[in-house]
Amino acid sequence: MKKDLLTPLFSWLLARHPATFGRLFEATVVFWAICLSTYLPTTQSTQRISGPSNGVATILSWMPRTLLDSPTLETAMVAGVWIVGACWLLQRFLPYSAWLTAMLFTLAWALRHENMGKTIHVHHVTTNLLWLLAWWRQCTMSEYRLAKAQGNPISGNYYPEWVFQACLAWVCIFYGWAGWSKLCESGFDWANGISMQLWTRLWGDAGFFATQWVLDSRPLAFLLMSLSLALEALAPLAMIPLLRPWIGAGLIGMHLGIVTIFGWGFHGNMLYIVLLMLPVREWLETGEFHFLSLLGLPRAHRVRLAGFLRQGGPATRPS
Repeated sequence: MKKDLLTPLFSWLLARHPATFGRLFEATVVFWAICLSTYLPTTQSTQRISGPSNGVATILSWMPRTLLDSPTLETAMVAGVWIVGACWLLQRFLPYSAWLTAMLFTLAWALRHENMGKTIHVHHVTTNLLWLLAWWRQCTMSEYRLAKAQGNPISGNYYPEWVFQACLAWVCIFYGWAGWSKLCESGFDWANGISMQLWTRLWGDAGFFATQWVLDSRPLAFLLMSLSLALEALAPLAMIPLLRPWIGAGLIGMHLGIVTIFGWGFHGNMLYIVLLMLPVREWLETGEFHFLSLLGLPRAHRVRLAGFLRQGGPATRPS
């Protein structure tokens, strides 16, 4: 009985689709990983803090302190990300370039966190997406080679459903964990508005018009924090197609506020949300764009709704 129930699920997850969306998403993630790694050597003189560690910080904590304190090692890892990341973008030396990009990116950021007094969150989503995409290229190398031989290296059917679902699930988990950790640590008092005003005073862009709005209005700060907390805590519900575009639009708006007021580098996260939670994949695979697809309704329902709107209402019987 269980086997009969799982068979449709496995068939769905293993079903192949045109790789157009997968290749676009892959290029976005790899390009942003290269951009994020560039941040490391440019901030070595301002953010690195050498000295003894108080405990385990990353997977590199077992290494001798002389190596962990070495900016040269960090620079070498970043250079490696640039080289193998470029190879991945150019589809060279696959799947080895993909695995090496994921590994060196992970190690470079781990090394930086071994030498910092704080945690930077902008790379976390990208790190795991690199590993998931590398696994995709490993599992479908023979199919990719066949598509390449047939002249369809981009649009060939070697993009499994599980890749999309796994990437989406990771993004949902990341934001859901962010929301629920806030609730577990501080409860609903996290969204008190005061802390956001303090962050805005300390790190906000004084030249941006909305910065002063937040500083002048605690109710506005409370509203923005409450919306952010709700969107993060509810992010796992984006696994449901009907809710996905709504949650995605909310998270995009949240990040737009963060980027414009604080300047924190969540630009890549915004791109991932756009690609995974808005119907970009459907638009690419069907070649059709319609605003009704943003509602998250199944395609058959959207077709009926579109017909309803074109007719101006339900058909009436002649009297």
